[in-house]
Amino acid sequence: MRILLVNKYYHPRIGGVETVVTNIAEEFVRRGHQVTVLCMDPEIEEEVVINGVQVVRLRRDLPFLAGLNRKAWKWMKRNASAFDVVHLHNYHMLLTFQCAYLLRTERKKYVLTMYYHGRGHTFLRNILFRSYHLLGQRVLDWSERIATGSEHELSLVKRDFRQSKEKYVIIPYGSREFPDLKMERVKGRMLYVGRLMPYKNVDKCIDLLALLRQGKVEASLHIVGKGPDAERLRAHAEAQGVAERVTFLEDVKDDKMAAEYQSASLLILLSSAESYGLVLAEALTQGTPCLVAKAAALTEFTQETGCYGVTYPLEMDELMRLAARLLDPSEKIQVGPFSDRMLSWPQVAQRYLNIYNEAVDST
Repeated sequence: MRILLVNKYYHPRIGGVETVVTNIAEEFVRRGHQVTVLCMDPEIEEEVVINGVQVVRLRRDLPFLAGLNRKAWKWMKRNASAFDVVHLHNYHMLLTFQCAYLLRTERKKYVLTMYYHGRGHTFLRNILFRSYHLLGQRVLDWSERIATGSEHELSLVKRDFRQSKEKYVIIPYGSREFPDLKMERVKGRMLYVGRLMPYKNVDKCIDLLALLRQGKVEASLHIVGKGPDAERLRAHAEAQGVAERVTFLEDVKDDKMAAEYQSASLLILLSSAESYGLVLAEALTQGTPCLVAKAAALTEFTQETGCYGVTYPLEMDELMRLAARLLDPSEKIQVGPFSDRMLSWPQVAQRYLNIYNEAVDST
């Protein structure tokens, strides 16, 4: 099968959507399919093969318009007909909208994966998000299937759009297979993995560290990721007097990521908006207990053995008490067994191939 995946960015750029696209693309290649990824980059324009995946990277165009790209339009106009199926990723960017419109005019079918939060994450993006809602309805109308990563995300989509239930499918994101490094857990080490954005509430992780230290609980924090909130978070750690106990890490490769998961005593994720919770799946499969805010799709993970939740909006006393208990070496925290919410990437790829085949067969 000739498959085209469209997303804003691609490997080696790091992010939840990029992780999904990279892993399913490479799994498709391993199964003998021809895979092309169309994406953008702030600086680079190239066509390159990465692990068998043909990557077409166009220079980012019109950055203030949430991913609208004139070169992508021209590329799709020339090449869309060469693919058996097109898979658009991420409702929250105009690149998806322009590709959907062109595919509609070309009578080309596509599958859409939403990553839907129900709002924008800045004031300006929220205005833009609300303004293109009617166009968004069309993008869903024209799609063959609409995939979400969780029940929560699906509930938001159903709340905001009218659509036949036959189009919807829940496909959780996968978990990487990491090498077993036989790492010992570092006493008191908490771990955050993800983009450094205000809605992720990483500052609350730093506040938690300060409270634990005040309570004489041995604790430290590793923050893995980068983003526009990085400098503010560094300053916040200084202001809270815990800068020497906070380690900021940016580009962490798979083997080093395995070490981070396997040496942490607790992964913490207090985000106010997640469509799934990819790092939770990865941490849990590495035997790392998790502490999450009961918000958005994170609430669903509290049904997994080893994942604990606190009330959202956050109550810092409750958060500190639970974190202190989970960090206590005398507590025997069981992690797993897991539900079918926890999939491997080959399982995720197969679920997508199933709906691709349905789309092709209905042509």
